[in-house]
Amino acid sequence: MVDSGIDPTHPEFQGNLSPLSADVVASRGVLTPTSLHGTEVAGLIAAEKNDFGIHGVAFDATLLMVRADSPGSCNPNCSFNNANLAAAIDYAVTNGAKVINFSQAGNQLATGSLLAALQRAANAGVIMVFAAGNDGDTLPDASSRFAASADAKGLGIIAGASTNTDTIASFSDRAGTTMDSYVLAPGVNVRTTGDGFSTVVVSGTSFSAPMVAGAAALLLDKFPNLSGAQVVQILIDTAKDLGAPGHDTTFGAGLVDLAAALAPQGALSLPTFSGRVSATGSSVMMGAAFGDAVVGNQAAASLLRSGIITDKYDRTYVADLTGRFTRMPDSRFDLASFARSSVYRRGTSGFVPGIGAFQMSFTDEWGALNERELFPNLAQDRGFENLSFSFVHALDAHTSVGVTHGAAFANAFDTAPETGILRSVDAGGAYMRFAQDGTGLTLLHQLDRRTTIGFAAASARFEPFDGAETVGREFAAVQVNRAVGDSVLLGAQLGALHERGTMLDTIATGAFDGIEGATTRFVTLSASYRLGDLTLVANASRGWTGVSEHGSALLHSYSGIETSAYSVGAVWQTPLDGHVLGFAISQPLRVESGRATLDVATGRDFVNDSILYDSRTLNLAPTGREIDVELSHGFWNGGPLSLQTNLVYRMNPNHFATASDALLLMLQADVRF
Repeated sequence: MVDSGIDPTHPEFQGNLSPLSADVVASRGVLTPTSLHGTEVAGLIAAEKNDFGIHGVAFDATLLMVRADSPGSCNPNCSFNNANLAAAIDYAVTNGAKVINFSQAGNQLATGSLLAALQRAANAGVIMVFAAGNDGDTLPDASSRFAASADAKGLGIIAGASTNTDTIASFSDRAGTTMDSYVLAPGVNVRTTGDGFSTVVVSGTSFSAPMVAGAAALLLDKFPNLSGAQVVQILIDTAKDLGAPGHDTTFGAGLVDLAAALAPQGALSLPTFSGRVSATGSSVMMGAAFGDAVVGNQAAASLLRSGIITDKYDRTYVADLTGRFTRMPDSRFDLASFARSSVYRRGTSGFVPGIGAFQMSFTDEWGALNERELFPNLAQDRGFENLSFSFVHALDAHTSVGVTHGAAFANAFDTAPETGILRSVDAGGAYMRFAQDGTGLTLLHQLDRRTTIGFAAASARFEPFDGAETVGREFAAVQVNRAVGDSVLLGAQLGALHERGTMLDTIATGAFDGIEGATTRFVTLSASYRLGDLTLVANASRGWTGVSEHGSALLHSYSGIETSAYSVGAVWQTPLDGHVLGFAISQPLRVESGRATLDVATGRDFVNDSILYDSRTLNLAPTGREIDVELSHGFWNGGPLSLQTNLVYRMNPNHFATASDALLLMLQADVRF
């Protein structure tokens, strides 16, 4: 503070008045003032928060009072000459001041030694806050206009006075041509420190300037990496706009808004070992098999809640990053997809002599309804293709080849199609769901009366959700089926799934994007038993996944990932014409084991300007294990009406141990005409 001095024994400044505070007028050398002006201004900056009186905007700031008023001039207003002001500025800069407050104004532009001292302060990166003046003029006083000059290097700011109704005080000088360096701060009937333990109510731009200086001090304290010019720019950019939109000749940039100035500005970024990455595009959508892995891990969740982000000024903020982790929906119960495929499906089937059998279906919106409101996930439905077909050609009496597209591929190894009324059971094995997005080739060959061998391969490229980068998959499997007697059919399936850009349906983007691809090798064992109108089925799947990675993502070093799924069920063709009942118990695909490393930026070393990271090794298995119990009923007697009802009781749904059990009821009625 360059002002009229302060009482070193004043109770509001005992903890924060610098011992270097001094009077630069050599002939006087007395810090204790004859005017209260300096004390009143100082209180608005740095009066302590001590449960009496008032406290300043930056109540923990270190206050360096530099007395520079001309001897005998304070009657009642003080005057300052250029030589003393220049000496005060140099003294403040030499002794480490980061902000200098000038709550005095005059009609003379800074020249000579004063101008040189101001330029030296600007060269040192010191913020300078000037009172606009109390004449009600269209321009701030000439003494403050250095703030708007090129010599100030963006480090100057002029403070006008606002009222308690957020308008400009009648006495305050307006912004005029300095509008880009001018802000308002409270300056009418402001309570501040007086003599001893007293407080006083004051008005003037002299008391608006310390509000702005205190705000600058807070920004420097909270964000030590900021330059002085950045602090000034933030205060101007975040000021509350008053009057005409944008900067204007009355209000300048507007009213200083400290909350906005302290809040993040511009695009947010997540620190990584290779630099800052946009926070907007940084997330992880975990595949359904992972359940609540990561966020369900208490250590990982705690780490994510203490993560940091940076704004466009590279300021550091604590941010809860747990919301960056979501999960893919379980496609078994994707009701939007289920409804869409049923309501909009059109299809045909037949046989072409000499070529073979074919089946084709497609979807087309009616246009009579608002489909986007009816099915909110319509645009994000990657599990159902607009076109699905299968074409099968018999090469000879024992061999057939087929081409499939879309959902039809999942039925390639379905040895018990009558169990299709069970929504919780994966036809053909749990890993076949990963191959429903593309085009496939199947080959079936009967080795002997009881043994059939089959081969299936598929390739797909698709967007997992709207706006996502295209990912790819290749799938191949071989299955051997062996009949035991006339009722039992056993099957063994070996296969591999190669993903590009995903890992078991997990999509990582931005700062978390380290997944180049993944290869899963799996085995599925199945059995079916037919006893009259009753069919019993069982299957169990196990997979092992290896992950290829790239870059330096925050989630990395995936290893040892094993998955499993199983189901047992029964379907009964009842004596009632067209009525079928089903029952199943199943565990959807679940990660049984696996490891990954999570690195999260949790702090900052401002001395070395480096980001500090904390690391955790995570168990990728979810906290819970979903078990589904299903009852189903189907009806179709060859007429135009068919009905299906599925009642599924889900324990630990989505593999969340903390999730309440859920009851799912699905009703479907189809009318053909």
